[in-house]
Amino acid sequence: TKGEKGDCCYILLSGLCAVEAESSEQIAQLSAGHMFGELAMLYDVPRTATIVCASHRAVLCKIRGPCFRRCLARFKERTLSDTLRFLNSHDLFSKLALEEKRLFANVLCPEVFELGALLIDENVGTSADWMYLVQEGSVEITDQYRNRKVLGEGATFSGQRMPYGQKAMAAKALSKLRVLAIGHHVMDRLFGNISEVLRLATVRHHLESWKVFRDLTEKQQQSVAALFHEQNFKKGEVIVTAMADPQLALVMEGSVLVVDPSVSILDAGDSNDGGCNSREQCGHFAGTAGGADNGRGDADNEPEVELPHSRSLQKKQSKEHEDASTGMCTHTPTGVARTLSAGELYGEGTFRENCCMEHSLVAETDVLVCRAGHDEVCRALRGHAEKTLPLSQIVQRNRIKECLQGVFPFNALYEEMLDVVVEAFETVEYHFNEPIVAIGEESRRFCLIIEGEAVRSEGRDVEPLTKWSSFGVSQLLLDRPVDVEVRAAATGCIVKSIATSAFVETCGVLFSELATKMKYKDLKIKHTD
Repeated sequence: TKGEKGDCCYILLSGLCAVEAESSEQIAQLSAGHMFGELAMLYDVPRTATIVCASHRAVLCKIRGPCFRRCLARFKERTLSDTLRFLNSHDLFSKLALEEKRLFANVLCPEVFELGALLIDENVGTSADWMYLVQEGSVEITDQYRNRKVLGEGATFSGQRMPYGQKAMAAKALSKLRVLAIGHHVMDRLFGNISEVLRLATVRHHLESWKVFRDLTEKQQQSVAALFHEQNFKKGEVIVTAMADPQLALVMEGSVLVVDPSVSILDAGDSNDGGCNSREQCGHFAGTAGGADNGRGDADNEPEVELPHSRSLQKKQSKEHEDASTGMCTHTPTGVARTLSAGELYGEGTFRENCCMEHSLVAETDVLVCRAGHDEVCRALRGHAEKTLPLSQIVQRNRIKECLQGVFPFNALYEEMLDVVVEAFETVEYHFNEPIVAIGEESRRFCLIIEGEAVRSEGRDVEPLTKWSSFGVSQLLLDRPVDVEVRAAATGCIVKSIATSAFVETCGVLFSELATKMKYKDLKIKHTD
């Protein structure tokens, strides 16, 4: 009855029921399969209408409130788990922080569309402000220029008023389609400046092509991605000059020319632009000096890239210009090593200490570029080191941490403390057959081989120790004499070691607890004892 408190809902199994307003006027009729009464429980409001039997007999299934809410919670949990699994496998959204993914998953609405259904109607395409993530199936989208494109699993598209995602004026399901949908206002309410969140996720996705980036921890990846700031460049502007400090340039929009270092990069604004049209006709960025274009006066005064004025080069360029004017130009412009398109990264090869940029970069079109310098990346990854380390040592430090996380007592330390412990390790190099530890020695240190190999001898038993092998836990924690001999193999080896005194200084009172635990581990006590 209307106005009553809702404590259950019903499913009509057979027969008919009528929905009545206050004046007993029938406003709707329900048949088998319809459900009613759930809104009062969902939103904790009184019943909004009266339902009466409209046939000789009606069979109902009753679901009580507590049961309904339990089922709803389980369904929500299962849906959230499935959504998180999808986001973790998505190229872009997998780069969000875990908390951001949880927030995002909680507000995404799962929807199913049948073959031929319209997700975005062309008549309202300009006002559509929803974004869709395709989970299953395929969809055809049409942009504002009537270009059509088919998208499949993992694709993201949105209406014209949604400032994120691939814009579509119309979208039609080409098969049964499962999507996750979210509105513009919901995204902004949750994340504030969501464009920055998605920008950083996009940067992280594109940086995956850089091996060093893949070797960083998730926290370090987020720190590095945050260093990449957007810069806009007009067509023909210089982005990077050869011999500049090492830096990474990530093309977000447009295309960029990688120019040979022998080419001189100049702005045409500093010279008389001859107005060569070869760039428009065949993609050439290379022009000649003022007056070399037979005095043509239709210059557009855009920045140009000017090549050295040698006679042979001018003749070659003149020939290219003639070919372009007749539509015969099909090759790469003189001095261009390659072209970078959206999503491509440049500078990995020289991104290290005491290096410089090998090529110049010039905007072939209007471009949006994100870039970061070598020194600022190293400073961001410094951690607890006393001084800024080169990238190679930072990656090595990560590898050492990864190895230590599988060795007691280091796997019992929380991350911040482990970082400090790793910085306390000292590096020692050993040559062929040089002893690292000898039997009976009171070394009181833990050793980890980071380069080369060593040989462990105990009586007649000989065991090779390869890279990332470790020894000395008992000596570090329990002050026991060394019971085996370890020497450098024929290749020699480099060892990272930490003394008990340095470990105690780092761990403080935790050291005695770790030592006690080590004693019990050595006793090998079992539940059956």
